[in-house]
Amino acid sequence: LAPILAKGHYEVTAVDISPDMLNIARNSYSDVGLFNTRFFISDAEVISQQLGSEIYDAVICLRLMHRVPQPVRLKILQEISRVANYSIVSFGVKSQYNNIRKKIRNLIFWERNNSEELCLESIYNIECDLSNFFQPVKKIWVSKYLSEEVFFLLKSKVFDPG
Repeated sequence: LAPILAKGHYEVTAVDISPDMLNIARNSYSDVGLFNTRFFISDAEVISQQLGSEIYDAVICLRLMHRVPQPVRLKILQEISRVANYSIVSFGVKSQYNNIRKKIRNLIFWERNNSEELCLESIYNIECDLSNFFQPVKKIWVSKYLSEEVFFLLKSKVFDPG
C-alpha cells in the first residue's frame, strides 16, 4: 500500500498488534518517501482506546478478518465503523475450492508445516456480519477460485464525526 498512499500524499496512521509488521510497514513507507506516518501497536478490537477520539477519512484492513473468530471479527468491525466513515476490508471466503487451493499451494511453495488455521466464512455470513455496522458500497472478488478473497468498500452506519 505504501506506494499508492505516497502518490496521494496521504497522512497515514498504521496500527498492528505485531511490532514486526509495523517495522515492515515503517520501512515500506520510508522506502517510497512517505514520512507523514504514525505507527501504533494495538489490538484491532480496541483501536479507539489507543487512538482516542481521532477520526479518519478511511480505514484499510487487509488479510486479518479470516484469521480471527467471528466474535472478535464483530468487535473489530465495530471499532472500524466508529473511527472512519469509509473502510476497505478484505476477507478470505470459505468455498469448495479452499482444500484444493491449499494442496496446490503446499506443492508449489512447500508449505507442508503451515498449521495456521483460518476462520473462513461463507460470503453470506460475511455480508451478515458487515450489515451490523456498514452499508456495502462495492464488493470485488480477487482472482475468484484462486485466492478466494473478497474486498469490500464500506460506508459506516454508526460513524459520528462528533
